[in-house]
Amino acid sequence: MKWSKLKKQAEAFLADPLKQRIQYHTTHYIMARGNYEGHGRAWITLDGQEIASFSEIEYELAYVKTVTELRQASGFVDYQNPDHQEGYYLADKQAQKRLKENGRFSQSHFISALKNVIQLSIEQIIESNDPVIFALGMLDRRLGKRRLRDLDFGEEQKALASKLYQIRCEAENL
Repeated sequence: MKWSKLKKQAEAFLADPLKQRIQYHTTHYIMARGNYEGHGRAWITLDGQEIASFSEIEYELAYVKTVTELRQASGFVDYQNPDHQEGYYLADKQAQKRLKENGRFSQSHFISALKNVIQLSIEQIIESNDPVIFALGMLDRRLGKRRLRDLDFGEEQKALASKLYQIRCEAENL
């Protein structure tokens, strides 16, 4: 789906007090010699001010740094050594989990989450284990004021969701 169509559909799901205030953006960066390298950035703005960012490059750099630190700390640095392989690849999963817990996500994760939000019911969004889908649900018009007030956040969902939750509550005068 083209970005313009996805953006229009996703912004149509915004709660009424946020409709003209929240916008979703994305861009792709062209690397040396005009080649597209798949790197880009997505972000959310409130009244023109950036409130969340999803950078492919920043995510990849943070991932490499985290996975390297985990491998060095555990001593599993040689993927060719059969004794190191399990720990070496376990560090990948641990690094992804750590970035998720710290609220770091890539542009591709954000776009995938937006696609899901427009297809899922509000119940599925609220019960989602994906922190970005859950966070985007805070801005969704299908999430009523009463349910919004009674919402309980899990630890993995706090970083981005709490920020968007606050914005929504302020917009709704809750």
